[in-house]
Amino acid sequence: MRPGLKSLAMGLALVMAATGCGGNSEVAEKREVSAFSTAGDETLPQALRPSPLKERKTVKVALAAMVGSYAALAVAERLGEFEKENIKVEFEFLPAQDSLVMMTQKRVDVLASQISPGLLNIIGSGEGIRVVFPGGGRPEDTDQGLWVNKKIFGDNGKFDLQDLKGADLAGPGGNRPGLWATLFEHLKTNKVDIGPKDVNWQDLSSADAVNALRNGAVGAAYASAPYQEILLKDSCCEFVKGAISPVAGVFYMFGQRLLKDDRDTGTAFVRALARSTQKYLLKDYRQTDEVVAALAEAQKVPEKTIREAEPSAFEADYNLHTELAPVYQDYYRAIDSGLLQYNSDLSDKDLYDSSFAESLRSSG
Repeated sequence: MRPGLKSLAMGLALVMAATGCGGNSEVAEKREVSAFSTAGDETLPQALRPSPLKERKTVKVALAAMVGSYAALAVAERLGEFEKENIKVEFEFLPAQDSLVMMTQKRVDVLASQISPGLLNIIGSGEGIRVVFPGGGRPEDTDQGLWVNKKIFGDNGKFDLQDLKGADLAGPGGNRPGLWATLFEHLKTNKVDIGPKDVNWQDLSSADAVNALRNGAVGAAYASAPYQEILLKDSCCEFVKGAISPVAGVFYMFGQRLLKDDRDTGTAFVRALARSTQKYLLKDYRQTDEVVAALAEAQKVPEKTIREAEPSAFEADYNLHTELAPVYQDYYRAIDSGLLQYNSDLSDKDLYDSSFAESLRSSG
């Protein structure tokens, strides 16, 4: 690890040690495999059917919050798919940077998060972390994404992508979330000469970003569920369809243990995620009572919230969209040439390990 990164990791580690790791640890309740239904497993391809480990294994997963994009994780735990693989899951709810430190210290096995400069820098330093499985994205007909206030429209009263130049752009994390990379790739594809330095970034929570957009304090914002519902009822603003890619923006990442030292457990963990995706999440899961109950319990929200929210979208082939590796890196280098602390761009093989997902696409 580079000296600068090592200092950062050590500093965060000291803070975490003093505060009990800086997050909430939640151990998945131990259940008997027989308590769960195996209905539907026999119709799945052989590669997806349960193949329990000979010895019970514990897998520690770090994530910021159990949101809809991690529905496969929640369903696999709540509906027994991990149990069928003889896996016990323990959750650590931590800020993203703390989770990265825990991964480098081998104190967690799986990181559920998005692509970020911190992740890229740690991988660029030689740390053995790879993206192995996608989380959920947004439906093709989504109205989550980039919204603009009509005050930035040109003289013709219609929105043009060029209107984003000089606009205040708001969202959680400011310019750090990787999803913004797809916006600037969209601008580039449409031959619009606007880069990350041509907008004024505002780091606001989802709720605050939408409120700021409505009252004209910012010209554009990222609106996620359920806050985009407010904008749908307000004539102040318009949704820019296709500006931000709906593909998965969050992923599951493995550290050294599951990538190499105990790959069988890593394979079983991914198999449970994939099986949960196939059995429960490819259709509108809001219509399935047991899935709604599992997600509501995991997210600690009423079942009504799950049923009324726009569902996350999951891909049947577990596509990691490795083609976005250079897009993320080009974007972060455009923000600040020193943001990525390694010289040569990471290849898709440096960032992703597709072999786990590929092994589950077998039709046998």
